Amino acid sequence: MNVELFCSHLSSLDNNYRERRYLLAVSGGIDSMTMFHLFASAGLSFAVVHCNFHLRNEESLRDHEFVNNSAMEAGCDFYVEEFDTIQFAQTNRLNIQDAARKLRYGFFNRIALEFKFDFVCTAHNRDDVVETLLMGLNRRGGLSVLAGIRESDRLLLRPMLVFSRKEIADYAAANMVAYVEDSSNESDKYLRNRIRHNVLPLIEQWLPGFSDRAASSVSYLQQSFCFLNFATEEALLQLGHPEKEGYDLLKLQNHSMAKPLLIQFLLTHGFRPEMAQTILDISDYSEPHRFISAEKILHVHRGRLILREKTAETDAKFWYIDSDLDTSDLPMKMLMEFTTVNHIEELRTDTETAFFCADEIKFPLLVRKWEAGERFVPLGMNHFKKIGDFFTDLKITVPERQSAYVMCSDIRTAWLIGYRIDQRFAVRAFPAKVLKIKLL
Repeated sequence: MNVELFCSHLSSLDNNYRERRYLLAVSGGIDSMTMFHLFASAGLSFAVVHCNFHLRNEESLRDHEFVNNSAMEAGCDFYVEEFDTIQFAQTNRLNIQDAARKLRYGFFNRIALEFKFDFVCTAHNRDDVVETLLMGLNRRGGLSVLAGIRESDRLLLRPMLVFSRKEIADYAAANMVAYVEDSSNESDKYLRNRIRHNVLPLIEQWLPGFSDRAASSVSYLQQSFCFLNFATEEALLQLGHPEKEGYDLLKLQNHSMAKPLLIQFLLTHGFRPEMAQTILDISDYSEPHRFISAEKILHVHRGRLILREKTAETDAKFWYIDSDLDTSDLPMKMLMEFTTVNHIEELRTDTETAFFCADEIKFPLLVRKWEAGERFVPLGMNHFKKIGDFFTDLKITVPERQSAYVMCSDIRTAWLIGYRIDQRFAVRAFPAKVLKIKLL
């Protein structure tokens, strides 16, 4: 690995690479500082961007100062943002890694667009590709998960992706590249580090050269993924447009490749693939259904599938309960716990207490206002009933109706909160593991 080889690789990505303005994402570690050194040695036009997540106390401040000083010595512009990452993660119900990733790329994109940089460059390397592949095998997903880290993705460019961690370390040593050590990289707290420290060395011991072959396989998977996306979009165009009039659900259900087409569409937009069969099984087109991903909402109503972006306004109308049973963000106060009941007499329910068969519960649970036309199977009945008609039978006033919420498990209404659970979630056999919820 040397500057000439690096420039040759950049040229293969962009013939006009010397005319571009690059924004380098630099943490201060060996990978990003080596990238910094290569860009400087090649005489390319670049600035440096850095995030201080305030997660490692004095180390975070040390990294901030180190990268700032390095940028000053190189005579390039330096952009930095400080984040309260823990607060952001709690507010948005994200783990720390996902929260930092969302903050990081949001900041990078904003700076790149505001100051008219052509590319944002990160220092992911070939070993990262293999680690991501192994992590992807542990997740539910298709080619989008296994294809992992792409060399270029719109504004993002990853020029170090063809180089191994060893090649980067050798270059840094030979060229006396200064960098700082991130102590969290040595911890096995995170899955990526456990794979890096324990799994990959063992695989390489038994299968020498595995990482090189796996990285090559990922490049082929990425090409297959691009083709699959193209073919899926071409096929779905015959059914409409998801963000305009929507896809025709009946035509989709009758398509010979209905399930793989829908799975690929769902994965592309961040939805869980197992939702596909639930959507294809919908037979009553008059009942509205809603599916939620991290950034999108998929409405299924009146025979159409309509995709919408989540906004601050729409997001404020939905609340989620994960398997940790944290209900602190809900618009009402409640306590939740899993417990075991041995006899039906223990299921003493009232308007404030509800018991659900634990096997029927799928997380995350969704809490939202009920909608006109929405139906459920009230406990004690064996048929669907519109929530509006249920309220009419109970002589519930309009203000009370307007303030009512439902709790959903997957696409099924599990509870008209404070009124009645859905019969499909009732406990039928004993002893049974149940989810007990009590309104406060």
